[in-house]
Amino acid sequence: MQAHQCPLYSKLSIDRQSIQMASKTYPALKFTDFWTRKQKTLFNRLDADGDGFFTKADYDANAEQVIKYGCLVGEQADTLRQLMKAHWPAVSGGNNDLKVGLETFLMMTKKLASLSVQDPTILKKSISGRFDRIDLDGNGVISLAEHDAFFQALGIDKDKSRPVFEKINKTCDGKISREEYTSAHLDFSLSEDPENEYADIFGPLDAE
Repeated sequence: MQAHQCPLYSKLSIDRQSIQMASKTYPALKFTDFWTRKQKTLFNRLDADGDGFFTKADYDANAEQVIKYGCLVGEQADTLRQLMKAHWPAVSGGNNDLKVGLETFLMMTKKLASLSVQDPTILKKSISGRFDRIDLDGNGVISLAEHDAFFQALGIDKDKSRPVFEKINKTCDGKISREEYTSAHLDFSLSEDPENEYADIFGPLDAE
């Protein structure tokens, strides 16, 4: 998959307001090996301690890693912690003892993806919440530095961040909008095309 290229004219011919999520439709999912590989990669990124389960400890550890790599201190660090704390019930169903293994995770993501092919509202809400947690300064866009911090917090090399950032940033203005981010993450979750450019938005896919 080639990195997204920004033609010279793009900054002049494309304004941010015109980049809205098109009414893109996705076929019914077959949950191919490729789709499963993407979800396994995501699970491994979320499993911060590598014990084979996603728990609140992993979730909290990710927040602290974002704070570390985003160089957040004082009020900014506290704001992110509060944002993560507020989002936890949506992730866990309010269960602080949540312990999700890979098979359960795949079952959950299959159910959500199947529903989202028909109505992506719930998935869009989840993606929007993730956007807010990466937008560390709360200015409504994700900068390259914020995206770098997100990648590093997931244990992905910083040098893998820029190519993904540039693919998502279709306006080539150095800032990822909520619309751009949501569109890319919908493709990650709902496309089964191995050539889809957003397959690696959580870093290089793990080996099969």
